[in-house]
Amino acid sequence: LFQIQAGETNPFIDDILDGLSSIICDLSPPQVHVFYEAVGCLISAQNDPPIRESLIERLMQLPNSIWEEIILHASMAFDKVKYERIVCHFWITLFLIYTILFKDINVMKDQELVKNIANILRTNVAACRSIGSPFICQLSKIYLDMANVYKVTSGNISRAVVENGEEVLKQPLIKSMRAVKREILTLISTWVAKAEDTSVILESFVPPLFDAVLFDYQRNCPAAREPKVLSLLSIIVTQLHSSINCEVIRILDAVFTCTLEMINRDMEQYPEHRINFFKLLQALNHECFDVFVALPPELFRLIVDAVVWAFKHSMRNVVEIGFSCYADILCALFNTAEFAIGEPLNRPQSNVDYIYEQISETFAQAFPNLTQRLRANCNPEKRDLNLSDDYRMGEVTDSQEQIGEDTTDLFIEEREQEIQNAQNAKNEVGSLLKFSAMTMSELDGRGF
Repeated sequence: LFQIQAGETNPFIDDILDGLSSIICDLSPPQVHVFYEAVGCLISAQNDPPIRESLIERLMQLPNSIWEEIILHASMAFDKVKYERIVCHFWITLFLIYTILFKDINVMKDQELVKNIANILRTNVAACRSIGSPFICQLSKIYLDMANVYKVTSGNISRAVVENGEEVLKQPLIKSMRAVKREILTLISTWVAKAEDTSVILESFVPPLFDAVLFDYQRNCPAAREPKVLSLLSIIVTQLHSSINCEVIRILDAVFTCTLEMINRDMEQYPEHRINFFKLLQALNHECFDVFVALPPELFRLIVDAVVWAFKHSMRNVVEIGFSCYADILCALFNTAEFAIGEPLNRPQSNVDYIYEQISETFAQAFPNLTQRLRANCNPEKRDLNLSDDYRMGEVTDSQEQIGEDTTDLFIEEREQEIQNAQNAKNEVGSLLKFSAMTMSELDGRGF
């Protein structure tokens, strides 16, 4: 792949990159993205960093040149924008994009321009998905531009909503602008999830990203908030672990309350926000629990209430996330109660008994169908080991019957075993077994 083969003048990867324009000229945008991802897989096999970086630069040369052409085309579309020479590409790019995207919604008509920007970003996403961490050489070239495009596009959408109401979000142009925002978030998420140098993320990528994303998410109307912001934050927290502790308060201030207000009215609205919100809580709880403990009691209580509220959802993944978060909290709580706290929390009870009593009350509120004996059996010091499986099944059945749920699915294994036993008994009697159902060994054994 990277060596010159017999009868060839160039390595195969060079032939691909040299003929890139002719290869993709007849492909649709989705096909181009698949092709870029495939070539990215080839490039990722190169272990020499300088050579790999050169290959990435050649792969992305065409999208980058199209990006520049879009900017130049946009500059010619407005007579007021005149430049005799380019002094600084970054600031020229920023100003031109600002001129295009920050115009009033009724003035800006070039929807194709916005679609092309989204398409270029999707091409970057496809390449980044297969190349992984080394894609930083390309991402670093466009990162600050992307952050500013995000700010400008968000400002334009927000102003359109203020002037025309949330119905404007259904307009094709606004949808295209939101697609640009989503692709920026997707590109950053894709790279961060594969990044190997976490210090670079924290020092170079997080500050401009949070400046562009967090305030925009907080100030936007609920319908205009991007759920991918929450998933991106989850990925960042998971990758950086405790290194992100310094930003936890800022993250919670920006997204916790406003998102909770969106989803606490019922169990169904904003499903993507709902799932990503609880995934973010799970990541913060798992990676930054020390910061959680240091939060003001009112805020920490609100977070725990949100986790407990996840139990009541009908969405199974939300329920599982809620249980996982609560399990992490309980593990830390048990460890603290048994080993770290010397003073009694509630005389005359021991700390362990007091904690289990509080947990039992929480379960009683979240699951009123649980019987008292099942709740008490959660405490390992008071667990009744003599309870048979039949008794436990009876308790669970009674619990479900109390809330009117169907309990037939609890006995599926028993029914299947009964059917199998009946079939085995039937097979014991040859006259009851159909000739077509007999195996060759059974036929031989019966003299056929």
